[in-house]
Amino acid sequence: MDSAASEPSLAVPRADAPVDAARRGHPLARRIGWIVVTVLSVLIGAYAVGVVATGFAIVPAEVTANHFPTALGLRAHIVASGVTLLVGPFQFLRPLRRRAPRVHHWMGRTYILACLVGGLAGGSIALFSASGLVAGAGFFALAICWLFCTVRAYLAVRAGDYVTHQRWMTRSFSLAFAAVMLRIYLPVSLIAGIEYADAYPVIAWVCWVPNLIVAQFLVASARGE
Repeated sequence: MDSAASEPSLAVPRADAPVDAARRGHPLARRIGWIVVTVLSVLIGAYAVGVVATGFAIVPAEVTANHFPTALGLRAHIVASGVTLLVGPFQFLRPLRRRAPRVHHWMGRTYILACLVGGLAGGSIALFSASGLVAGAGFFALAICWLFCTVRAYLAVRAGDYVTHQRWMTRSFSLAFAAVMLRIYLPVSLIAGIEYADAYPVIAWVCWVPNLIVAQFLVASARGE
């Protein structure tokens, strides 16, 4: 096994796909990036597990203050999103794909199913946000984009187009990572002295739009554009 096989990657190439110059150039940066993303994802995913384990008793008050028609949508969203964060980063781990492809495939199926449930549940409750239409529209747009990217990734892999699959999976996980960025931006905004009511509608957009831009940059870099 060559040295490249031991490195994590932020893309999901087929095992026999050629490695382009853009990826060869920054192995340490890729490794550090994957570690940081994975640690943050697992922490927030573990938090979601804790929420479920307590019977959703520790859901933050600002979340329960929303006017959701039922608790089911929120609970389904928390469970599914937690699964995507716990599983998602490991789909980009090259040694797992090469040495345990069956594990990779089953984790991929789990990830896609969780994304579909999480996106549908998130979209169903987004417009009931107590923080107003701007915040609700931000989360609703996130749900639509997340579902779209995930479905495209699924259709590509079903068609055997692994290169297109990796590109859409990169975009999909960048949107799942919005759950992490949300929990970074909220305390940062409070530390900066910004009122929650003013910060939240903005964060509803900036927790995912920059992520998608970065994902598109990674996809373009892999193409050599």
